[in-house]
Amino acid sequence: MTKTYKKTLNISNNFKYDHILNFEDREYTVAVLNGKSGLIDIKGNPLTEFIYDDLSEEFEYDMGYEFGWVNFWKNYDKYCRMRMNGKWGLLDRNGNVVVDFNYSNPVQEWGENFIIMINKDDFLTTGFIMDKYKNIHLELNFDDIYPRINYAIVVKDYKFGILNNDLQLIIDCKYDYLNGGDGYQYLEATLESKYGVIDLEENIILDFIYDSVTVEKLNNRYIFKAELNNKSALFNEKGERIA
Repeated sequence: MTKTYKKTLNISNNFKYDHILNFEDREYTVAVLNGKSGLIDIKGNPLTEFIYDDLSEEFEYDMGYEFGWVNFWKNYDKYCRMRMNGKWGLLDRNGNVVVDFNYSNPVQEWGENFIIMINKDDFLTTGFIMDKYKNIHLELNFDDIYPRINYAIVVKDYKFGILNNDLQLIIDCKYDYLNGGDGYQYLEATLESKYGVIDLEENIILDFIYDSVTVEKLNNRYIFKAELNNKSALFNEKGERIA
């Protein structure tokens, strides 16, 4: 038992990397070498130089999917956010630089476009949308933006609205809160502390009279759960009560 233990210690002393993140069903991951990060493939071959900031703790604990690996529609397994000398950029799965490392905030993906938010007065107030060829398509004037597959939720002066994939503001920033899943056609919405459901054309499906609402998609059908006075009910896509 003692000899086996000593042999294990000797082997570990020859380990190359400081840390290797989980692959999470991908063909590559982040590894840390001498305090710097880079990408390696499933065989352990380096895909990049080890010149990026060590974000292993943030990837695994603090950032999760929002700032770590990109888990977004067709870009799953395609891009990885990294930081170099304190500035954020984006690498593809082969280690190529897709977005230069010039930005104070993590880059967000939206289909084939990238959302860059700029710090101003310690608050996110300006930014732009750039394509993979680094062409700027739209300068943003929102406090924040949350991309989904078929739209993006935007925030201005603490009010929520919707930007479509053609970069048009289809729902003005007037709601206290909006929320919807990737590919969803219906949104949970809040006005004056009351909850309802709207669609992407801003038709009201459930009136703003509820204490809370939840939009769920099951087998391409939507069900809306509403809470009122500590009671629950279910509604279909037509706003008809079914339970």
